[in-house]
Amino acid sequence: MTAPAEMPKGGPEPLDERELTEILAYEVQNSLGEEHTQVADRQRQADERYRGAEFGNEIEGRSRVVMRVSQETIEWIKPAAMSRFFDNENLAHYGDESEEGSAAGIGTRMTRSINYYFREKLGGFNLFLEWISAALLYPHAPVKLWVERVREPQFERFAGLSEDELEALLQMPDVEPIELTQDAQELQDPQTGLPVQVPVFDVRIKRWRSFPRMCAAGMPPEEFLISADARSIASATFVGHRRLMTKGALAALGISWDVLEQLPTDTDVSWDFRKETREADTRSSFGASGRQRADKASQTVCVVEGHLRADRDGDGYAEKLHVLAAGRTNNFRLLRADYADDVLAFVDLCSIPMPYQFCGYGFVDLLADLDLLISTLYRLRLDNIYQHNDPRHAMREGGVDLDSYMNREPGAPVFTEGAPSEEIVPLPVAPLPPWAQEMVADLEDVRENRSGVPRYNQSRFTDAQNTTATASAQVTAAANAKVDLLVRIFAEGGIKDFFVAIPKLLRAAAAKPERFRIGDEWVTFDPNEWPEAAPVSVQVGVSAVQTEQQLVRLNSILERQTQALAEWGPGYMAAPEQLYHTVSDMLSLMGKRNVGRYFLDPRGKELPERGPSPEQIKVEADAEQGAAQVKISAGKLEIDAGETQRRLDLTERKDQMEDARERERIAMEERVRVYAADQQYKAAMAQVEAQKEVAAAKAAQPAPAASGA
Repeated sequence: MTAPAEMPKGGPEPLDERELTEILAYEVQNSLGEEHTQVADRQRQADERYRGAEFGNEIEGRSRVVMRVSQETIEWIKPAAMSRFFDNENLAHYGDESEEGSAAGIGTRMTRSINYYFREKLGGFNLFLEWISAALLYPHAPVKLWVERVREPQFERFAGLSEDELEALLQMPDVEPIELTQDAQELQDPQTGLPVQVPVFDVRIKRWRSFPRMCAAGMPPEEFLISADARSIASATFVGHRRLMTKGALAALGISWDVLEQLPTDTDVSWDFRKETREADTRSSFGASGRQRADKASQTVCVVEGHLRADRDGDGYAEKLHVLAAGRTNNFRLLRADYADDVLAFVDLCSIPMPYQFCGYGFVDLLADLDLLISTLYRLRLDNIYQHNDPRHAMREGGVDLDSYMNREPGAPVFTEGAPSEEIVPLPVAPLPPWAQEMVADLEDVRENRSGVPRYNQSRFTDAQNTTATASAQVTAAANAKVDLLVRIFAEGGIKDFFVAIPKLLRAAAAKPERFRIGDEWVTFDPNEWPEAAPVSVQVGVSAVQTEQQLVRLNSILERQTQALAEWGPGYMAAPEQLYHTVSDMLSLMGKRNVGRYFLDPRGKELPERGPSPEQIKVEADAEQGAAQVKISAGKLEIDAGETQRRLDLTERKDQMEDARERERIAMEERVRVYAADQQYKAAMAQVEAQKEVAAAKAAQPAPAASGA
């Protein structure tokens, strides 16, 4: 990387006060906020359309109704946009890029204290309500932040002062006596012991109190000035605020009364047609008198204050100057031109930014033509209803009393020269064609497509919604997407710049350290400890449906964090601080801003000695239960083994008995067989013996005699 080239020697001549004044007058006259620009016309038209002013094409005796399509759209978007910012506990989050600051929690304290200061000290809700309303209405909406030197009197009364005490009091700076009374008091002389009269004084004084204070306020369109070729406030060669200030307020800024006496007073309270249009409903019917008040401190002067880039010292570089001038462009008087510091800042919002341009579009720019078209259609419908209720008539001149008849409104008589069959003949009134109603619905579709605001109240749309839940969810998601984009444009645009400027201005205002009570906690507010450039992120809320979805996701994250913390301990995958952040985000989504009421912040605290966690207790109990189960299982196994052995023993004994019985049976059968064989043998032998005996007996008998022989 090459080294930067040195600045060329020599250079232009330094600017004197007259040349600087001429540059400033030129920038003011050619700025984007001047009355003669097209942006000024669009800003005026935005006020007219929002307030329902007539279009200028009205016809006497006809309907003059004005449909405020732009106003309805803006008023629908406004609460959705505001809730996305203010439903969170902290709108802006600050970080600390240094390791020491992160460890000390400076970013967290900075976040909580600045958000508290924004809400309570700057009136953040009302400020943003006006700012977002202007951003939705106008092509752009500026806000000014500044540090003002407040000088205000305080009145005090002292009684019974001695002469020395009175002299010491009056010699104090910024003390002026207003009332002084003297009296005498009888005291005892310490030396003689005699009573003496001593003078005492009662005095009422005015003491001037001077201190810096940070302020923030929106600027009406006609008061904001910026270079016509600027793309952003940061790149503008001139950006300023033009307004009427009293000479007393200028004196508080340090402008001497000798200079103030020479400034031209300005009584023109309506010096811009945008101001007249905006205040048309509240302006007095008597008008401005043009008189200045008698006390010079209350006389008003037209003042321009802002930042101007100019090479004042002739070094070839256009420095950023903080300028203050009084008067109009033709009689400017430069009051101050110092190198810019952090006591003044301008930020801006735009609803529909345009590429490469500073000025974008507001919603009225998108819907102004629909205001006219829809109003015209409604006027035609109303005129048609009027004519049906009280139609016009054709009459024969001289046939009726015209004075009594012509008082009837809105139906007006029509004179004819011919001779109708009757003296008064009603003229036919054609009904409006059905496409007239369809045309209104078509224009509503165009409005919805341009703005993203759904027509929940239209019957045709409601019928489509009731068809399926999916159709309703799709339409709701589309509308939320439009609002989400708009809110993100605001967050990353002027709102982020707004919160970047706050700590700088608080340091410039030398804000003293304080302790704020936020809910049930005390937070230290000390701009001196804040880093010079702290990164800022704007927290944007979501819709109700998205809130429920995020709560489910955060609850899932919390479960995993708790599991990791219990399983591995702090500092490995999760820490108590991370669980606290998760819970804080969940409470913020629920609309609970006081986190300390529900959970203590663990940051900066040592982890207490703790017993086993529920998870560990569960693990140990499971282990003990497992061991018991193992013992039971072992005993059961032993019992089963014994039973098995017993069964084996029984089986063996049974087998042995069966073997014995089998052997006994075989032996018995053998004995039976032997016995049977023996019995058979004995029977056979007995039979043989019997046969022998029979044979012997037969043999022993004599032989029989022979017959007839």
